[in-house]
Amino acid sequence: MKKKTLLTLVALAVFAAFLAMLPVAYSGAAEIMGNNFLTNVNMLFTEHLRDVNNNYSAKTNALNILLERQAEMRGYPYFGLIFDKEGNLIARSGNYIKILEEDGNLKFFSLDEYINDNIRNQLNALKETIHSYDFKLEYNIENGEPVPVKITFHSPTSDETTITFKSGEAQFSIHSADTTVTFAFIYLSDIDTQHYNHKVYTKLKNKFSIDELGKEAAEQLSDDNHGGGGTTTSAFADFRGDIIINGEEYYLFDFAERNEVLDNVTSQNFVYYIIEGIFCFSLLGAIILIIVNKMYNKNEIMKKSRLAFISAAAHELKTPIAIISNQCELVLENIAPEKNTEYIRSVYDEALRMNRLVSTLLQYNKLNSIESVTKEYACIDNIVKAELTKYEPMIKEKNLCVLFDSEVLTAKCNVELISLAVDNYISNAIKHTPSGGIIKVTVKNTKVSVYNQGSHIDQNDAVHIWEDFYKEDKSRQRNNNSTGMGLAICKRIFELHGFRYGFKNCDDGVLFEFDVK
Repeated sequence: MKKKTLLTLVALAVFAAFLAMLPVAYSGAAEIMGNNFLTNVNMLFTEHLRDVNNNYSAKTNALNILLERQAEMRGYPYFGLIFDKEGNLIARSGNYIKILEEDGNLKFFSLDEYINDNIRNQLNALKETIHSYDFKLEYNIENGEPVPVKITFHSPTSDETTITFKSGEAQFSIHSADTTVTFAFIYLSDIDTQHYNHKVYTKLKNKFSIDELGKEAAEQLSDDNHGGGGTTTSAFADFRGDIIINGEEYYLFDFAERNEVLDNVTSQNFVYYIIEGIFCFSLLGAIILIIVNKMYNKNEIMKKSRLAFISAAAHELKTPIAIISNQCELVLENIAPEKNTEYIRSVYDEALRMNRLVSTLLQYNKLNSIESVTKEYACIDNIVKAELTKYEPMIKEKNLCVLFDSEVLTAKCNVELISLAVDNYISNAIKHTPSGGIIKVTVKNTKVSVYNQGSHIDQNDAVHIWEDFYKEDKSRQRNNNSTGMGLAICKRIFELHGFRYGFKNCDDGVLFEFDVK
């Protein structure tokens, strides 16, 4: 699978997990919003279900209870009804203007039967700031009831707005700023049609028959049956038969509807869950993508390395196999009997070369198959000294001058592997030092270094010399019996120990070193 495809699938999987989290976030927000809604409703019930005894009539008090409750339920479509013991409707919620005059007279001006689409739009445009306006109400008295004719809104930040409810001249007017008015308030119930599903609200509202509720009220207010009700998370409907107004029992039915989906998805809790989810899943996705990308790249590098290793191993084995095959053919065909001993010697030498190569390959494969090694404290200077002793015959044969400068150095390591690494450093130094040259081996502080006189390592080769089967000799000359695996083995040994290692070109030679710290 291509890397781009793999990363795309991982990203899609993280995104799918994020989408799967959304119902959980919605459920959590829904529970909180539902509980808040019901808590608000129940608290309002508790506030208003108290004895109401003042100078107002029962009808005025009942309407005042409904409008106060409607104001506190602002933001939800609401309606309420209050019946007397006989089941007669005495008050219903709606759109009203409420005015309390200085003499204590409380007046309600119902707007419901006068609101058309044009007026509804005008009120909608003012609904957010309507309570802060200074207004003048003009009205008539018809059949003993006040009937609004026109209302004019004044605001210091906007133009004057006039809403006409009924044509004709008004008989009376009240200004909200009059000294005869203690306060004036506008109650709007079913104005906003944008944010809530008013079709559902209207359908449920029309479902309740006032006559049937009146009969139920009479039953509820009997001596043996009081109180009751029910609620849901998307709507609230309840009835109470224990409201006392002016010493008499009354029956209240009210209903509020909420757009559960809209409330939940626009709630601060849901937004918080989404922001938190986006942050967490983005972070998780980034981490997963980085890890997958690194693993993919590492796998590709290993794959290429494995192919290169196989190719190099085949190349190294191909030459001795070809030589052995050729020499055996000469012996079998008896082409030059006098040279058979020479041919057999050549076969033997190539077999030894193949044996060394196979042993080295097995050793390298073993090192790459392990992640850790057993370690013990050992004297590094003694290890270096022992390895130098092994090469004394070769040193004498090339007439080399070896300078050994050491101090006691103890480190925790695998003695066998560190001995192998030192062996490779020393053998490489001997191979690349011309006859009569100088080799300096130093063990000081925490470093082991092996310097040899000779040619510098080309900078183009510097990044490759630690790779397996790499030889500076591009023709892969075979006269020094090198397998090209020595430094690759050293690199793996140092990695297993966590030792730093490297080389540098000096004035007239090359220095290889490693640090046991």
